[in-house]
Amino acid sequence: MSANQGINESGKLDFVSFLAAGDMMNHAIMTSNEIKNGFNKLYLRGLLNIDGENIKLTTLSESIFNKISKMRGGLFSTVDNCLKTLNSPRSKLPELDEGPILEFITEEFVNDIYKKYLKWSKTV
Repeated sequence: MSANQGINESGKLDFVSFLAAGDMMNHAIMTSNEIKNGFNKLYLRGLLNIDGENIKLTTLSESIFNKISKMRGGLFSTVDNCLKTLNSPRSKLPELDEGPILEFITEEFVNDIYKKYLKWSKTV
């Protein structure tokens, strides 16, 4: 697993892969509010660059992910390892004041991505 998993060739987030990863880890499909809140938190801590509908990882998030990927445990310990690393004072994450609005992430948007995810899942 790499930090660029779910990132397409132009460096942008692939929402179908993102939704698939969330379903694999939580056995649930995220709502638009959960996605917006999560992205906003990641942005405010310097882990995502968001410009309109373009969402990209920062070099900080890539280095943290590489650190987490070397930790012990399997797939289901990934979330705990992420939280442990992100909450560590050694991570020295910035604290931005305000995040993007992410108006494009609506329930309709998530439903469209979900339909693409279902279609994709039948091919693998």
